[in-house]
Amino acid sequence: TPKHILIINSYDKCVKRSEYMMDKLIPILKSSNECLDITVEYMDTKSFNNSEYMKNIYKFYKKKFMEKKFDLIISIDDDSLNFLTKYSKSLFPNTPIVFTGGNYIDESLLKGNPLFTGMIERPPLKETIDLALTLNKNTKNIIVINDNSLKGLSLKKSLDAIIPNFKRKVNFIFLDNINLLHNKDFFNKHHKNSIILLLSGFTTSYSDYIFIDSDTVLSTKYLNMPIYSIWEMFLGHGILGGKMISREKEAIALGNMSIRVLKGEHPSDIPIINTPIGNYKFDYEITTKFDIPSTSLPYKSSFINLKPLSYTIPKILV
Repeated sequence: TPKHILIINSYDKCVKRSEYMMDKLIPILKSSNECLDITVEYMDTKSFNNSEYMKNIYKFYKKKFMEKKFDLIISIDDDSLNFLTKYSKSLFPNTPIVFTGGNYIDESLLKGNPLFTGMIERPPLKETIDLALTLNKNTKNIIVINDNSLKGLSLKKSLDAIIPNFKRKVNFIFLDNINLLHNKDFFNKHHKNSIILLLSGFTTSYSDYIFIDSDTVLSTKYLNMPIYSIWEMFLGHGILGGKMISREKEAIALGNMSIRVLKGEHPSDIPIINTPIGNYKFDYEITTKFDIPSTSLPYKSSFINLKPLSYTIPKILV
């Protein structure tokens, strides 16, 4: 008898964060040696995100899954989890739910529901800011790029909690208008003494740009300020680096927790944990652009675009 799994992904399959998670998660689930029937739903909340839209998704799922019974639901990222805490009893009664990315959720809602287990994101913001200020000694301003999504609001809350640690060291500028980065006066005022902390946005496999939301694009190509982030998916799109949340480790932990539920463990017996944090990771080309020597980076840092460390030469020259 197959085990029926429903995966509800907050975003669209073209969003690199979603695409990468699915590519890593599905093989882990298949390794359980169970006969699996997997259904995947994409909520596309990067493009559409309001209460009316969520109500329409609820009505759609109510009709679509009326005759379907799932053995497990896997929730990926905040919007999906928020949706399920509200509607799961009506849509999927008595169905266990394993989630990841719940950094905006009221944890009391989860503790009061024995059918939920998973991972809560604790973003490594302080570690990334400490690193950025160490590498950029003359920094006076941190320009924060964020949005008003569930994840964006949560990250803002987490950042507000640690800002007192940097009082009198640096000034935080919350940038609502991305186009100011390309404004000549704003750029001239800030580019020598500021860095950028990129909190929200998404990338795709077919574009080099970073999309802050469905209407705003951040072009990093000609931006002469170092950009730091906690999201591994931004590497290769013009950001320097930071302490990164590892999507691969997250997928492995999510898959293993899901397999435990499929094999009969009750979600209430599986503790909710923090999302695994990866190592410091950097784009080598961007570090050289800003004259940051690799020797000043944290021990065991990893890189993309690293130049070859060995060379092949003809034997006759030896």
